[in-house]
Amino acid sequence: MEDIYSKKRIKEYRKKNWKEAIEDFENKEKYILFKIKNISDNFDIPESEIINIISKSTDKKLKELFIAVRFSKDPKRQNIYENIFYDYLRENNRDVIKLPLSGPKSVYLTRIGLSMGGENHPDSTKSLDFYEEIGNKEIYYYHKYTESGGGAQANQYNDLKTFLRLAERFCQNHRDNNIFVAVADGPFYDDVKLGYLAQIAGVFIDRRIFVIKWYDLLHKLN
Repeated sequence: MEDIYSKKRIKEYRKKNWKEAIEDFENKEKYILFKIKNISDNFDIPESEIINIISKSTDKKLKELFIAVRFSKDPKRQNIYENIFYDYLRENNRDVIKLPLSGPKSVYLTRIGLSMGGENHPDSTKSLDFYEEIGNKEIYYYHKYTESGGGAQANQYNDLKTFLRLAERFCQNHRDNNIFVAVADGPFYDDVKLGYLAQIAGVFIDRRIFVIKWYDLLHKLN
């Protein structure tokens, strides 16, 4: 089975952003104008002149390549791994909902239970990522993709630990149909770390709390 986070898949998302950047340049979208302003500020070239030079280029391929390379959004700054995981679930007929990162409809797990809207509770998770209903069960997903290098490993690992501690506390206090899924993807999460995360869930592991990688999800939840 091909890794859903393969370089090939990431390139597909990058190419999609390239096409969007070319269209967005023509429509003068805000993020395009912001980047043009940065060029203007850094090189003392008027913004209108930059736009004019690019727009009047007679070499269409060169023009589009420049726009794509210079102005397209970096997929790794757009929660690309989370988006790939979401697309994988949808491709496999899971009726998941992507939860907002913030705002009144965002969902958090706290010491007193599930909370909406980012209410200020101590020891809260960051906003949960996905929600799904299967029969009478409500499933909440918390997704992390962590590289083996880069410096953010400890923070992301701790985020998963907090999620699992609060999920275990929730299950101790609420005998309902909520299920919590910690998705620990990426090379950082080896068998030892996955085993430690599973221990946090206590007696609820593989019953109401799951610690999985993407390729085990469909099998375990089915």
